[in-house]
Amino acid sequence: MESRIILEDVKTSGGADAFQAEVTLRYHDKIAESTLEGTATKSIEIIAQATLDAIQHYFDNYEFSLHTVHIMKINSYEIVVVLVNIGERKERVALKSQQAGIALGRGDLHCAIAKATLNALNRTLGRFT
Repeated sequence: MESRIILEDVKTSGGADAFQAEVTLRYHDKIAESTLEGTATKSIEIIAQATLDAIQHYFDNYEFSLHTVHIMKINSYEIVVVLVNIGERKERVALKSQQAGIALGRGDLHCAIAKATLNALNRTLGRFT
């Protein structure tokens, strides 16, 4: 059975200039949190990167980097697409694989960004354990 990382919470704050995201995940009953700050213009990237930073707590042998995050509108729906690079730390392989994840906004775009990031990795990470 494949185990998945669960999104527990996404909290955001900030104003016109600064933005902060705190992402909380659960995996095998272990909680991981990551808080990241940056400019408000990079808010979607900050949420995705905070999610990757929290995932990193569970997988020391791998390195995750955000390639891109994009929000598309189709009719009245917001769709988040996240592309993540996965590399192995010990072997210093530049790129082991690249994974994509998507999620529907459904009212909470910040949670959708974190979920799309998890969707990009959960199936692949399930094979690593």
